[in-house]
Amino acid sequence: MKENGELYHNYSSNKEPTIGFLDDYAFFTWGLIELYEATFEVTYLAKALQLTDYMIENFKDTENGGFFHTSNKSETLLFRKKEIYDGAIPSGNSVELNNLLRLSNFTGNPQLNSEAINTSNAFASTVKAMPVGYTHFIAGLDLAFAPPVEIVIAGELDSEDTQLMLNNINREFIPGKTVIVKSEKNEKELERVAPYTSIYKPQNQKTTAYVCQNHECSLPTTNPQIIVEILKKLHNIQ
Repeated sequence: MKENGELYHNYSSNKEPTIGFLDDYAFFTWGLIELYEATFEVTYLAKALQLTDYMIENFKDTENGGFFHTSNKSETLLFRKKEIYDGAIPSGNSVELNNLLRLSNFTGNPQLNSEAINTSNAFASTVKAMPVGYTHFIAGLDLAFAPPVEIVIAGELDSEDTQLMLNNINREFIPGKTVIVKSEKNEKELERVAPYTSIYKPQNQKTTAYVCQNHECSLPTTNPQIIVEILKKLHNIQ
């Protein structure tokens, strides 16, 4: 990955490298988002955003929506295709739709959500004609229409209280939930990526959970059990 976010599809010292395709950006970004959710290392989230910005600039079909398979910087082609069919491997557009929605939830950036809406609109008639062929794309639509649940944990990741909070959150299956851990170590970097997190602080020097839905937040809590009750109430989990 180059400093400007550009990827090569392949590289060899003996031949000219091939400029990356949409799938390279979409799947790499997907992996970075998953790594952030597994580790809460903000660097992964920042890299995912950098790749997404580069992809929007260089792959977006500004006239009809969606993303081309090839970059603006690739060799000139008679026809630039846009793939949407989800076979054994999802298409780049389907993966990127999910990426845009998830990154919008993580960062609070409405522009990313707008890009996701434009992408879904671009392929709506195609997907409607044969939904079974676009399962990953439909998963993105389900994410788009589900009420977003944002959870910010303010506390040190390696503390017992934070881990107990996270364990209780993970007990409940809530598709599309966004979980962010903000600590003294990562707060500056996190606030650059997700400025809205600046208001979330630990209370009484204890790990504190903030649970929000559609950007409306319940009262913060330092009690790991209460966070489970809040999540059950939000989604009517019995």
